Amino acid sequence: MKLSARNFQTPLLRVLGKLSGYVAGVEIKGEDTYPGILEIMSLSSVDEYGENAASGQPQIVKWIQWANMNTRKAGQTEMVGRGMWALTDLGVQDALQAEKAAGGSPKVGKAPVAPAAPVIKPAPKTQKSSTMTLNIPTSDPVSYYHEDAYMRTLAIDGTKCFGNYSPHGASVCPDCPLRTECRNRQLSSFSALATVLNLEDQAAKPAQPGVTPTAVDPDPASTGRWVGKIDFSMADRIKNHSDAWCGECAKAIPKGERCYWVEQLPGEEDGALFHFACAGGE
Repeated sequence: MKLSARNFQTPLLRVLGKLSGYVAGVEIKGEDTYPGILEIMSLSSVDEYGENAASGQPQIVKWIQWANMNTRKAGQTEMVGRGMWALTDLGVQDALQAEKAAGGSPKVGKAPVAPAAPVIKPAPKTQKSSTMTLNIPTSDPVSYYHEDAYMRTLAIDGTKCFGNYSPHGASVCPDCPLRTECRNRQLSSFSALATVLNLEDQAAKPAQPGVTPTAVDPDPASTGRWVGKIDFSMADRIKNHSDAWCGECAKAIPKGERCYWVEQLPGEEDGALFHFACAGGE
């Protein structure tokens, strides 16, 4: 069944009504609404629809939180503290109406004891690659530090090891409340590093087998292959990161020498490096 936050709004009002005794302003912990909502919607657990990629929380938890935001915009609920929700006068009326429409018999003024929110810790799923193995849980409902982004930012700023997640049992990482955010930062760093390495590979052509590039003067007389076809005023001036060859004279551009980098040659898929002299000067 395809769900969205909209599907959770009415169940949320009904559960808030039951937990508050249909009294406006009664503080209810957001997590305490989960069991009642799951029961109303015939869902087995908060993990039934996987996790939200951005936050690492169960998708159902995010839908409930978004549903609460929608009911606040509609004037039915209000935030009375961090993670604490309450019905407004309008919300009480709508909750009563929703409960009666569902065939229930609302008991006004008597709030039942809220059940404890379920804590589900699924077995970790191992993702393998050609270079490393990471133990990444498929769902981690208690992995977030706090639902407030500002609070998470403060915690991250004060955590020196953030971004250095380790899946090994000897580390404290598996029990850290910031493990999902830390793991995401680490994977993001891996992705950025891979991008940098790929760009460096593109910028440096491999040396010819059995030949070691040496510092030689370019041969301006051999120009004509690309000069005139390339606007070198738009090319990047770089310091060569590894031994390479000039796209014009085919002679060596040693590591550390300044040169032009053209990202894509006209009519070609690849780019090339050029001596300043071969390109008509810097």
